[in-house]
Amino acid sequence: MARKLQGAVLRDRPPTNAQEAMASLIDAQAMKGRLIRDRIDSVTFDGLAPPLIEFMRAFRAEMERYKIPMVFHEGWRSVGRQHDLLAQGVTKAKGGESPHQYGLAVDYIHAARGWKLTPLEWAQIGAIGHEVARKRKVPMEWGGDWKFYDPAHWQIKGWRNWQSVMDIHGFGEHHRPTIDEWPKIIARAAPTLLGRTMFAPQAKP
Repeated sequence: MARKLQGAVLRDRPPTNAQEAMASLIDAQAMKGRLIRDRIDSVTFDGLAPPLIEFMRAFRAEMERYKIPMVFHEGWRSVGRQHDLLAQGVTKAKGGESPHQYGLAVDYIHAARGWKLTPLEWAQIGAIGHEVARKRKVPMEWGGDWKFYDPAHWQIKGWRNWQSVMDIHGFGEHHRPTIDEWPKIIARAAPTLLGRTMFAPQAKP
């Protein structure tokens, strides 16, 4: 049923309900292709906060389960790139004022369709991500819930607390925290996460 719905939705009209939206996102065949498979597997955790990595791994597992080819697009972002995106009007954050400059945010897009999903389709992705965050007990915010709509974006909730701690200790674009330094940051920025967040090496899942 999902496969038939998927073809009809993509060819003839956008989805009109949650069931159709989910069906339109599924692309089990595409996930087997080498190009998309390589994109799905191409993830860099370099410098990202362990709670965010935990969310990313669980989010990816759910996308695999649903056969939705969502791919990692961007994690850590330079100040220069942030300025460029601001000039393009795709963000409101200046360089140095985004969680991406602190390893506290990540963007995911659809491997086959990029950002070109309908709000209803993005809502299904958002619902899955929220449930992942709830189950893993990682406080996350989704850009699809904002007035400035940014549905590819996920960030650690309360990230400015983390920013203030990291600024004090000189962490940022030119000094990304190591896996051994993150627990000290978390202890000051979000101590409730200590003891139940995985501090595994930053390797691919």
